[in-house]
Amino acid sequence: MRNITYDNAKGIGLILVILGHLLPFGNLQSSVIYSMHMPLFFYISGIFITNKGYKRLIFNYISPYVFFQFIIGGIILMFKSFKSHDGFNELLVRFFKEIFIYSGSRFTYMDHLWFLVALVISMVFAKIILQSIEKIGRRQICYTVIIVFLSMIAIFMNKNSIILPFRLQSVPAIIMLLIIGNRYNGIISKIIETFSKFWFCILVVSFIVLSIVNRTVNMSLAVYNNYLLYLFTAFLGISIVIYISKRIHLKFLSYMGKNTLILFAIHGVWIQVYKMLLNNISISLHDMCGLYCYVGTVVVLVCSLGSYWILKKIYFNYDSLMRNVLNVEK
Repeated sequence: MRNITYDNAKGIGLILVILGHLLPFGNLQSSVIYSMHMPLFFYISGIFITNKGYKRLIFNYISPYVFFQFIIGGIILMFKSFKSHDGFNELLVRFFKEIFIYSGSRFTYMDHLWFLVALVISMVFAKIILQSIEKIGRRQICYTVIIVFLSMIAIFMNKNSIILPFRLQSVPAIIMLLIIGNRYNGIISKIIETFSKFWFCILVVSFIVLSIVNRTVNMSLAVYNNYLLYLFTAFLGISIVIYISKRIHLKFLSYMGKNTLILFAIHGVWIQVYKMLLNNISISLHDMCGLYCYVGTVVVLVCSLGSYWILKKIYFNYDSLMRNVLNVEK
């Protein structure tokens, strides 16, 4: 049985991701969104870490990555090569170089897929840590030590602006969010349920103020400014989304939440299409106080849902074929 609360939360998170990618990076609105949209997904992913095998876990994230990065991305690469002055070999080198550096090709509008690579690596490590601590005992002490240790690594990466291939600099913070989501979700949910409307409003105001104070953050690059403040702000934002998700019943939100992976993968293409259309009619995304960013969020969502209906049969046939070839259970 699916948990509708977390489907709703992922639906809200997807809307925030699209809006965040349309807003100018570093402005007040994007600072608020970037403070919590990716931590939200990692926290929820941690809740659903199971004892099922590693092969299945890895496949569930690498399979869509290969499909969208190399199959869909490869088709986009071929189409763009017809209009490019560079040779196909040069574009191919650029394509693979960007994948190595960013875990996704910016040239084919798939650079946001860093999320899948970082998540699967972090999930494997988080699962190893969780299973090891279960065997060792003294769980609370072990979890505290691990969380502090991972935080120290994340702070070190942040202060020294360390950039690693495949955006691996984000992994320590992601592992920590996965572990907290897995081990402390029950406690956090109980706390959220006690919030009155008054305290919810205080929570929202605190989140916005602290997001603005910490300003420009980017989890994919391990840019946190004040890491502890970032972490605290992220959990305020996560609490707000879960609070809302428990109290609303919108089918389109839960539908997006159930299909977040594919919708997330294809939204980057539609963002570029939307930007090109605005550029052709001499309109900037930032005109009218950024109104076109909010309009674009709706447009990109609708187009992503439309292309999902076209792609889903192809994707699920591909996924089923790969599971049969590699002998991976659903």
